[in-house]
Amino acid sequence: ENNQDLRLIDNFFWGQDPSAVLEVKWWQELNGSGNTLGNEDGELLSLALPSNWQTYQWDYNTYSSPSSDPFAVNDETRSWNEWKEDTSLDANSSFVQGLPSGGIMFVRPNEYESKRANIIIYNWDELAFVPIDVTNIGLEIGDHYTLHNAQNYFEETISGIYDGNQINIPMTGWSIIKPIGWDEPLQPLTFPQFGVFTLVVE
Repeated sequence: ENNQDLRLIDNFFWGQDPSAVLEVKWWQELNGSGNTLGNEDGELLSLALPSNWQTYQWDYNTYSSPSSDPFAVNDETRSWNEWKEDTSLDANSSFVQGLPSGGIMFVRPNEYESKRANIIIYNWDELAFVPIDVTNIGLEIGDHYTLHNAQNYFEETISGIYDGNQINIPMTGWSIIKPIGWDEPLQPLTFPQFGVFTLVVE
């Protein structure tokens, strides 16, 4: 119980296996809000409590999972209602038993190189193409850009010329590179539900 204080604000956690997306263990102080946690196959949040856990501030979060008991307290599973009753946390948070629809896209400009950005796409509807607005990274009409699949950066790219409109990013046809010394690529393939790309200007 030697961990001191933890602050988690406005984060996005997503998983694809039965284990917890987020494990929080034995922090003396915890302050968290605005976080989104989802898991396609099971547990969302596992909390191991120190003796003074009553001081925790954890609320205004969003959860989604097909599991009926996606929470755990000291390794004992809890339903959504049990979680709130037993911990007094998440009084103003929301939980959906199931998977979300639509998608969430993040475009994060590179702080050190202009006209470069990481693009993160959650595509729960499994659309073949996802339109992305890249106006916040400073592209100019006529710029030649290359989009790299972060899971196979040097082998899988597409190029284009920026025309001022959204870029339609394909969510199929990508793969994961095989690590050096491995017989097979890493699994599972996250496309078309999830993809990360790096956009650079040539």
